[in-house]
Amino acid sequence: MRLLLVDDSVVLLKALSQEFSTIAGVEIVGQAKDEAEALESYQSLKPEVIILDICLKQGSGINVLKIIKKNKPSPIVIMLTNYSCPQYERTCMELGANYFFDKLTEIPKVSQILKELIEQNKKGKNSNHVP
Repeated sequence: MRLLLVDDSVVLLKALSQEFSTIAGVEIVGQAKDEAEALESYQSLKPEVIILDICLKQGSGINVLKIIKKNKPSPIVIMLTNYSCPQYERTCMELGANYFFDKLTEIPKVSQILKELIEQNKKGKNSNHVP
């Protein structure tokens, strides 16, 4: 599963990369720190899953979400943010986010979701599929 990480914290990107790269079946194809870099990386890298923060130093994760969810098929988007209040969650889910987590307390839940997505992907593949 091809994964793109988007967060303005270099320290957090490194920690998430270390955490998720240990999951069998996850390939971290890129990291982005702002809106423009996230959109460029999405277009060029074609990730299946994007872990996306709401607040970016330049731009907004919500804008990134709006744009990428217009594409079909669109990637699975996991919002991982410090802004975990209900209005942000509602907005993100209405715009097409698949999951919404608080980065201070719920990173283990993101790992679990990634493992579940890999299992679902394995079960959904037919014998004619070539990786």
